[in-house]
Amino acid sequence: MHSNNLALSGAPLQVSTRKPPRTVNKGECCRRFGWTRHEFDRKVREGMPVVEAAANKGREWRVNIAAVSRWLREREAEAAERQRRYEARRRQEQEELERALARMSEKRRRALLPRWAR
Repeated sequence: MHSNNLALSGAPLQVSTRKPPRTVNKGECCRRFGWTRHEFDRKVREGMPVVEAAANKGREWRVNIAAVSRWLREREAEAAERQRRYEARRRQEQEELERALARMSEKRRRALLPRWAR
């Protein structure tokens, strides 16, 4: 039999070319993302994915760099969406205020202004 990459069925075997997940320790993760060790700890408390937590002072944290990058991108997208919703809400409130002011008489509008602006 001369089959190098053939399974029992005669079909070629699927050889994975994917690399195993790249895990690094706390120091390397901090270096890559420009964090302090305290920022790393804060991000862990906020839910950053961890492969292995340090069980004691002598042990190291292990994180998957790709998973951390993905987590950071997701958080940035969530923050951008929150900001977009906040700005939309503020614009809507401003438009409602402007419509309400337009319906008021000039005398009532002036009464809303501080004394120095009247």
